[in-house]
Amino acid sequence: MKQEDFEKQAREAAKAMLKKKAPTKPDTQFFKGAVWAWELLMALHEYIYYEDILRKNLEDREGEVKPWKELLITETAKMMVDRDGMEQDIRDTGRLIEKRDKNMVPYKESNPLYVHLKELQRSIGMQREHLGLTNKANPERMKESPKKNEIEKDDGMRQFYEQAKI
Repeated sequence: MKQEDFEKQAREAAKAMLKKKAPTKPDTQFFKGAVWAWELLMALHEYIYYEDILRKNLEDREGEVKPWKELLITETAKMMVDRDGMEQDIRDTGRLIEKRDKNMVPYKESNPLYVHLKELQRSIGMQREHLGLTNKANPERMKESPKKNEIEKDDGMRQFYEQAKI
């Protein structure tokens, strides 16, 4: 979020607060303002926010971002927004959902969104790996030619294969 956007929304919130009874104690005013700012910042994790973070991470890791990675960045950012939405839905509905069987006997069941959340987190991890943002993805190793990693001369298996070729 840019500072101008934040200031604009702060002005709009101040106008809305004028219509309500505002807190009079300074500590209460500060607390209410801080809570509002926190909710505003946390709610605006749109895919543009995550795209920016992913680009900065890639620039730190590899230098410049290659054009073919732009689509991967956008897809990953949108998945991250979906993940945030699912986590919020789980917080709102609860970890356990109360259901009733055919005899109307209540029972509790794990929230079915957990399955989708787990799959989405796995997909995000794979996308991050494809972008080169995990510990598995080593940029130096990805640039190296496999022919440079020659097998050492004193390797026993290499000697076995050399003898088998004769």
